[in-house]
Amino acid sequence: MNNTHGLQSGNPSHFFSDVSGICIILILIIGFAASAQTTIPLEQWGVMQAVADASPQTILYYPFSGSATKPLSVTCQFQPSSYSPGSYQAGYVAPGWVSLDMGDGHTDGTAILEIDKPYYNDWSQAYTEVLLGNDGRGINLGTYAPGGLYIVKFTFNRMASTIQIDVTGPTSCSRTVSSNGRDIVRLTFHGPQYCGCGMDNLVSSVGNVSVQVPTPPVPPALVLGGMQTVNGTNIAALTWTNNGVACVLESSAALSGGWSTVSTPFVTNGNWVSMQLTNTSSVQFFRLRSP
Repeated sequence: MNNTHGLQSGNPSHFFSDVSGICIILILIIGFAASAQTTIPLEQWGVMQAVADASPQTILYYPFSGSATKPLSVTCQFQPSSYSPGSYQAGYVAPGWVSLDMGDGHTDGTAILEIDKPYYNDWSQAYTEVLLGNDGRGINLGTYAPGGLYIVKFTFNRMASTIQIDVTGPTSCSRTVSSNGRDIVRLTFHGPQYCGCGMDNLVSSVGNVSVQVPTPPVPPALVLGGMQTVNGTNIAALTWTNNGVACVLESSAALSGGWSTVSTPFVTNGNWVSMQLTNTSSVQFFRLRSP
């Protein structure tokens, strides 16, 4: 008796009717078990985290906030697994990769390490690849040494809208890619790809994450150009240099707080900005603040 279902010629629909429920179940399982995600707190960014191949794949998040979302550079150390398969061993394996994420499934800089060795072939480092790109796999630019310690650095040029990606260690490669200029919400490490090959050395490590942020611009010095009292009203002339730094004038009745933006129009004359203020208070403090 022939018990094969749905493979016979002329009856393709029978196969799908028998296994469609199984297909749907598998798709749901894969969708909900795609990764095991862990957020690394700031105080542990300097620690090397060992990540083994697993199913679901392990993913580590290093979240950014404040000025770090528009970094000048982001650096981490990445030690790929020492796995170097010989003949008749699984050869299409990724020990992990690093990306700068924007939180919506897109990236602004990636560094991917992987092995593309045919199953029957002997081991050669020539089968390793380092792929650098922006939002995607990128292109292969060199090889890596399994078990070697690497530094991955992303350097942003905001004026040119580019990212310089440098991978340095036992081997090195670099690439400049375009940057979309959007905020970076985290560095993400995608752990070793699960291969089910029974090896115990598919462990990669990542850590020593650092972020260089822009230095806040320093507002110019605020100068009291003159002051007089007319009919009980104080009139003060304030000036400051127009050095190209965006700033706002604020006032308060006390140095301890309660600062508010001064809405009086100002006048720009060459390299100087001036403003005349009227005030009936006996004490008033002013400051320039970079927004």
